[in-house]
Amino acid sequence: MFESPLQLQRTAIVVVCLLTAMTQPCLAQEAPGQGIFALQTMLSDKSPEIRVKAAQGLARVGGWRAILILRRGLKDKTPEVRTAVVEALGYVGGRLALTVLSEALKDRSLEVRIRAVESLRLAGTVSAVPIIQKAFGDKEASVRLHAALMIKKIGHRSGGQSSDERFWPIATHLSERHARSTWEQWASRTAGPWGISPRS
Repeated sequence: MFESPLQLQRTAIVVVCLLTAMTQPCLAQEAPGQGIFALQTMLSDKSPEIRVKAAQGLARVGGWRAILILRRGLKDKTPEVRTAVVEALGYVGGRLALTVLSEALKDRSLEVRIRAVESLRLAGTVSAVPIIQKAFGDKEASVRLHAALMIKKIGHRSGGQSSDERFWPIATHLSERHARSTWEQWASRTAGPWGISPRS
C-alpha cells in the first residue's frame, strides 16, 4: 500500500530530524532547536512507525530534554513504541534515564519490561543494580531471569569491583539465587507433566 502525501510529508520530516540529530548531537544538547521540538511533535504522531523513529531520533539527540520527552512516550498505547522509548533511554544513559527506566519496570507489556531491564544495564553500571533488583518482584519468570543476568553482566564488566567491595558478593548471591529459582520453576512446569525431576 502506498503512503498518502501527508504520510510521506511526516516521514520526510522525521528523516530530516534524524539526520540533524546524527550530524549535530552536541549542539542539540546545548541549544535545542527545531529538530528536538519536531521530534517531540512526532512522538505524538498517529502513526506508530513515526513515533518509533521519533524515539530513535531523541536517542541520538541525547541530553536531559530528550529524556523528559521520551518519558511521555512510556504512556504510548502501542507496545512497540514503548519498547523503542526504553531502548532510547538506555542509549542516552545517565542517572535521569535510570530514574525514568525504573518506571518502565511496571509496564503492562512483558516485552517492554524485559527491554527496560536490558536498557538499565546499558544506561548505568553499578548505580543501575538497585533499580534492576526491583524486577525480582516481577510476576513473570523471564523478567526475573533477565534481571539476574543483567546484574551478573554488570559485575563482569566492572570486574566485580565497586566503591563498596562488600556489595558485589551480595549482588552476585541475589542474582544467582533468583536465576536458580526461576530455572527451577520453569523446569518443574516443563518436566513435571512428564514425570521428570528437574534435579535429576
